[in-house]
Amino acid sequence: MKKKYAVQKSGIRSKGLFAISKINQHEIIFIPQGTTHTVRRYTKSDAKTGQHMLGISTRTWLKTERNDPLWHLNHSCEPNAYICGSKIVVALRNILPGEEITIDYSFTEEDPFWELDHPCRCRSSICRTHIRSITHISQELRTVQKNYIPDWLQKYT
Repeated sequence: MKKKYAVQKSGIRSKGLFAISKINQHEIIFIPQGTTHTVRRYTKSDAKTGQHMLGISTRTWLKTERNDPLWHLNHSCEPNAYICGSKIVVALRNILPGEEITIDYSFTEEDPFWELDHPCRCRSSICRTHIRSITHISQELRTVQKNYIPDWLQKYT
């Protein structure tokens, strides 16, 4: 699989992943690698340690390193990519060269204590500002996004 992205300066948060060639709708962008981190139960203290981690099942996350593209994948309330299965990053629509690749973090996390550690900076007209886990997303939005929610979080649709 040819890499179609590069890390560049982002207006959302320091650095981000940007398309360097066209990425077609439903095309796999990358599959993150890392180690798993599991907790017995959700706690407020654990919710604050999840930076650069991707929820892959209940109380289990994939922790990535700085050289993994997931490290630089920023949030948007109007994303152009999503998580398929439990960790495959796929284009939601065609992504043109120069566009930042983003996902909606809320659809990767069920920890009721988790929230983004800063106000959202996606600049979308539908920005939710305060980004929290799927458990805090309206049922209406979860239903609309059903096809783009990871398998393990489908119980919320």
